[in-house]
Amino acid sequence: MHGDLVIVLHQDATATWQDVENNVARLSERCLADGKARSIYVVVGPEGGISDDEVTQFIDAGALSCVLGSNILRASTAGPVALSLLSRALGRYDIQA
Repeated sequence: MHGDLVIVLHQDATATWQDVENNVARLSERCLADGKARSIYVVVGPEGGISDDEVTQFIDAGALSCVLGSNILRASTAGPVALSLLSRALGRYDIQA
């Protein structure tokens, strides 16, 4: 999987969603500067989680492993939550005056 930003959701990650938002902000600035589209992928594991070996492989390939919070979410919930947070980080919910 190749993307400008690959986010792996994992309950044992040390990076937080704030780290993701910082990366998204830098990616947005690059998009605005050169007009090129960028891609963001979110990896959500199955119920029971992604194995430590799989997470290591993603990180070694350049992905950012992050935890959404102190509660472990179901796989069917984690993806939509992450996409909603990404939309907020990208300013999609900002009200234009």
